[in-house]
Amino acid sequence: MRTWVIWLLAIGSSCLPAEARDATKFVLNGWIASSFTDYPSGRFSHCAAFAYFEGGTSAAISVDRNYQWSLGFGISSWRFESTTIPISYRFDGGAWTDASGAVQNPRFVTLKPPSNSSVSQLLKGRQIMEAELDGELIYLQFYDSDELVGRLISCYRQATALRPPQPLECHEKIAKTN
Repeated sequence: MRTWVIWLLAIGSSCLPAEARDATKFVLNGWIASSFTDYPSGRFSHCAAFAYFEGGTSAAISVDRNYQWSLGFGISSWRFESTTIPISYRFDGGAWTDASGAVQNPRFVTLKPPSNSSVSQLLKGRQIMEAELDGELIYLQFYDSDELVGRLISCYRQATALRPPQPLECHEKIAKTN
């Protein structure tokens, strides 16, 4: 019985259609990234990279199925109650930019970039981002933001090129062995 279960698990894992295999996961300089799908449809939702920094700060960069980029950050001690919050930010010691943040939950906010730019453009060639929210200053170290954005673009291209789920080919092989 145990041999049969192991054989079935081995066959089952090798019979996944190529579309179900996730080749989009990667780790880069402390950022962990992958593609994500909607539940229960299984339709591609977004590619996102997450990082955790000293002091309990977390950050996320994502690109959704419509190629809309977002940059978010959170701190476990935050308790935002409104739906938007003013954010001032700058990169690499440059000029401060005022923007609006969308409160996703009481502890996590996404940056709405100025209308003439996207998050991928904002991050191009950047190393350090400083942001001020509700009187708190956050520092994010990107190291190689160009590679991170490039890998998220590759993730997006891979995920959006996938076809809808196909029937498993291995059903025929299993049926023939009975």
